Amino acid sequence: MRRIALSLLVATLLVGHASVVAAAPPPRHARPGALQRWHTLLRANGGKRTSALLSRWRGALYQNQPRLLERNVKLTKRERRENTDPTFRGTHPMFKRLVKAGWYGQDQKISALQKAANALTNNRRISRKKALGEVEILSFDLEATNGNSGKYDKKSKRFLNGWDEVMQFGYTVHKGGKIIESGSIPIRPDTIIPSPVQRLTRLDATKLSTAPRFEQVAGTILKVMKGRVLLGQSAIKKDWSWLQSNFARLGVQLPSPRGMILDTYLLSFNQFRDGAGVKRMSEHFKVRPQGKLHDAKTDAQVTGHVFEAMMREHGAKTLGDAFKLQRKGYELQHSPRTP
Repeated sequence: MRRIALSLLVATLLVGHASVVAAAPPPRHARPGALQRWHTLLRANGGKRTSALLSRWRGALYQNQPRLLERNVKLTKRERRENTDPTFRGTHPMFKRLVKAGWYGQDQKISALQKAANALTNNRRISRKKALGEVEILSFDLEATNGNSGKYDKKSKRFLNGWDEVMQFGYTVHKGGKIIESGSIPIRPDTIIPSPVQRLTRLDATKLSTAPRFEQVAGTILKVMKGRVLLGQSAIKKDWSWLQSNFARLGVQLPSPRGMILDTYLLSFNQFRDGAGVKRMSEHFKVRPQGKLHDAKTDAQVTGHVFEAMMREHGAKTLGDAFKLQRKGYELQHSPRTP
């Protein structure tokens, strides 16, 4: 009897052990962890470690571990200004919303946007010998949620305004001295719009409550910019940086603005010792705005006409002449000042 009882006890223990083993989770190394996910994405990206790749990896990480989003990380104004990471390590409200909405699992949408962003590099191939009257020039302007001056990132060799969100994209297409297309795209941001910005831009949460989110209009913005010479006021330092940061949170990397953008602020140093803003230049060149300034569409229209007046004054005939004047303006901006 003792042997039978002992056999039954051993059998029970063995069955219990088998059920525990069966119910136990797989070993840690067998599960797709953050590091394995990173290496998979890295291989798929041809071994290139880009900011877009990092954004996608972080998105997947936060999506798989939602508790990380619950951490209340507060940044000071200085930290926001000096942080060179467009996603701010997952603390940005837009990034959090995209994670919760499952954006980073939509590889087809992200890939399509990245393909459209890569196509912008063809804008640099527009012949510099072309007459300015034969080139479609897209004058664009953005209104953003704040307006800090940004920070120059030595590693990526560009300025970054990472925290701000685009809340209006305005544009006009100029060709041969005429506007052939124009538009304004309102965008509903995730961050709070400060009171001074609301007063300046006349945009607030109520007016933008029904506007689409940035990821819904990102493709339209890229389509509008494709195949055209880009023009803006302080666009290289500010506007393009805002776009780069907003697209980076979507997991999309925009190309460098070098050789793609004509900047009226840099060009203004050929006329003004300390450079000039849109208002001062519009008064100088007698350009009348069609609406109130600090509206993206109005500012884009004024910038386009100011550029045309500048080129006439300097006798610029070709696209190459315009870029040469911009280079000269850049050198004047950084040359030693004489009393």
